Amino acid sequence: QYQSTRPQRYIGGDASYFAGRHEMKFGAGWRKTPVDTQQIWPASHLIATWDQYPNMLVQVARDYRSATDARYVNGYVTDTVSLNRLTVNGGIRFDHQKSSLSAASVTGVTGFETILPTLDTPAVDGVYVWNSLTPRAGFTLAVGDAQKTVVRGSYAMFASQLTGSQAAFVSPIQYSYAYYNAVDRNSDGIAQLSEILINQGLQGYSGFDPKNPRAAVNRVDPDGKAPVTHEWLVGFDRELGPQFALSGTFTYRRMLDLPWTPLIGVTQASYTQTTTLSGSLPEVGAFSVPLYALSPSAVPPGGGKVATHRPGYHQRYLGFELSATKRMSSRWMARFGFSSNDWREYFDDPSKAILDPTRAPAASSSWPFAGPQVNGGAVVRSSTGSGKSGIYMVAPKYQIVANGLYEAFWGVNVGASLVTRQGFAEPFFQSNVLTGDPLGRKTVLLAPAVDAFRLPAVTSLDGRLEKRFRFGSAQIALDFDVFNLLNAGTVLGRQYDARLTGATGFNEVLEIMNPRIARLGLRFTF
Repeated sequence: QYQSTRPQRYIGGDASYFAGRHEMKFGAGWRKTPVDTQQIWPASHLIATWDQYPNMLVQVARDYRSATDARYVNGYVTDTVSLNRLTVNGGIRFDHQKSSLSAASVTGVTGFETILPTLDTPAVDGVYVWNSLTPRAGFTLAVGDAQKTVVRGSYAMFASQLTGSQAAFVSPIQYSYAYYNAVDRNSDGIAQLSEILINQGLQGYSGFDPKNPRAAVNRVDPDGKAPVTHEWLVGFDRELGPQFALSGTFTYRRMLDLPWTPLIGVTQASYTQTTTLSGSLPEVGAFSVPLYALSPSAVPPGGGKVATHRPGYHQRYLGFELSATKRMSSRWMARFGFSSNDWREYFDDPSKAILDPTRAPAASSSWPFAGPQVNGGAVVRSSTGSGKSGIYMVAPKYQIVANGLYEAFWGVNVGASLVTRQGFAEPFFQSNVLTGDPLGRKTVLLAPAVDAFRLPAVTSLDGRLEKRFRFGSAQIALDFDVFNLLNAGTVLGRQYDARLTGATGFNEVLEIMNPRIARLGLRFTF
């Protein structure tokens, strides 16, 4: 059971001042966001995963509780100067962000009280404190006597928002798990306390120090700062006719000081290659992936991590958008849009930016410093939270959107919408791989790069018929919509874990597009 209470309190204001060619805007705000989160595991707190039946790897999970308080203060001022065809604007913004830890408690796990005991946490003020000063500037210029072309450009610096509950990182209460081998002796498919092979010792742990289970294991770098994004935009808008316009924008972003949580006191030199994961799969081909393990002497107490920014590392985003719009005239309208995206990561100093050289499909809660480790490779994020899991998000390289409307006879409107994009990445991997690492098993990327393989392109065509009936100032609209008009069954997700078998095993389809759906609607407006 998961529950999170997140009330917000906000006070803010904005104002404008006009003086000749100048339009000044300024404002400030204050926000308070306390967060109280708890997760309660049912029954025995034992979660089993199969490792060649009847052998199991059992995760012993303690309940989780955190209470935090975040405060945000910001202020900004901008000035826009209008000079005939040229408009110039500039501004600056200040942000003060602070996340503090409040008192909380959690109950221990029955049968495992020595390593997962009851805990009480004290309040800690100002665990994170970020101060950011971010400028921005831009211009628009009307070109030509007819001024039908507008050229624009801008630069802006953005500071990332501090997560309100971030202070929970230093609490002794973490998402804490202990791992043991077990055998399903009674063949009921459920792990019992009596089936756990405690005599074989811990097979891994996370979120606590087995030698001192009541102590906090994580800390925050006192020199930590907000991640920043530098963004440059260059674009144009062109009127090609009385009802037709074209627009294009090129975007360049450079992301620096990105958050990172490596193990305390551990560097890449603390890892040595222990073996190689080799094999061949029809979907991947032959693979041979070096596996690394942390030296037992380098393991920080409880596998503790430090919240800091990633050294010798940056991300780069390139984007291009082109759109064409035919405004409503002669009974029809249409829009077309194309976008191209390229989001990549770069290891300027691999010895500092890479901790564990073992390649993984993406970072995870247990291994937040893991990743594909490919210089110039695609940036990938794995899905988290209460939504769908097992989704690895890599920006599609292209996307096309087109829609239109035609006013037919008898007041009937006919519309259509088309969306097509490149398929998402297929980062084939194998989970629960033994590498000899004292912190536990790992998930290993088998593909040469996270985006080396992709799902098929997704195309969806929708249609609409609409009839409006007018009654004075009121209207009733009768709508008939058909979604996925072509009834495409494009695959949206597969099982990428080579370890799994069965109906949802490796490379089995887990999700496809919804089938053709028709909807009849009635809308009343006045």
